Amino acid sequence: MNGPRCVALRRSLASVAVLTSSVAMVMVTGCARDDDRTGNGTTAGAPRDPDRGTWPAAQAADGLAKGLALPLQSYLIGYAQQVTVLRAQQALQSACMAKFGFTYEPPEPGLHPPPSADDANMPRRYGVADLEQVRRHGYHLPDNSGEPPAYSMESEAAEAALMGRTKTGEKPTTAGIPEGGCLGESERRIGRVDGALASRLNNQGFDSSQADPAVREVVGKWSACMRQKGYTVSTPLDAAELPGSLNAPSPTPREIAVAVADVECKQSTDLVAVWFAAETAIQNELIEKNQLALQEAKQTTEAAVRNAARTDS
Repeated sequence: MNGPRCVALRRSLASVAVLTSSVAMVMVTGCARDDDRTGNGTTAGAPRDPDRGTWPAAQAADGLAKGLALPLQSYLIGYAQQVTVLRAQQALQSACMAKFGFTYEPPEPGLHPPPSADDANMPRRYGVADLEQVRRHGYHLPDNSGEPPAYSMESEAAEAALMGRTKTGEKPTTAGIPEGGCLGESERRIGRVDGALASRLNNQGFDSSQADPAVREVVGKWSACMRQKGYTVSTPLDAAELPGSLNAPSPTPREIAVAVADVECKQSTDLVAVWFAAETAIQNELIEKNQLALQEAKQTTEAAVRNAARTDS
């Protein structure tokens, strides 16, 4: 979670969001260096195929959360699904923009993967849980966790063609722009991912789990363990704030010491397994109450992924 990368550790480590719409790919971030872009606002270099080997896995490969998967994860939007849809949409958007004389070359999806494959963020859902990783990185993310470079539209007219409206909400003056702009046209042709309900229930379940008696008990045991190691903190979700070094480019020795103690206390109290069991039960209830809507959203996403795969092939 490097300061230079503008990746901040949230108070709750329960959710690391993935991109949820094609609009997100063109949002300008303040984290990119000026040399990440060419003078005309396009990304330097030819488009590249992403290295899937660098993409985050839906389940932790190591640590206390190894192999754990929550019930709602089958309804959450996975990073691979998102990239498949975005690649196809952006190809259509670029072709559409070219018809109106605009160059549109945003960063290729998949080249800058997030630290988590979906909103469940299983590797760090209950805070850091991999002892070997925290011995190297503390609470910081590994070095391969990045953000895409910033992308600036070449003009307000180009932005209006892409979005289908001006900054003031009016329709663009250029004739022939499709409803909703080139973004809208690409979504109509490909479809869209629909993970809003699953993400909301994912967060709701996590919040509810913090009041579960078994979770409260094990968190209390974890806090007592941390106190024995010299650290006063009531919940694992606050532990990363103790060292005060999250914005530093690399972890300090104190940060690593706190993170190691954090994971060791999780291990000795079985915190991850207890919390996971409680949240699994809560999520199963949420799924039962929202089964139809969740299934419809999943089908919408799967249809978009199929359409995108055909377009991208």
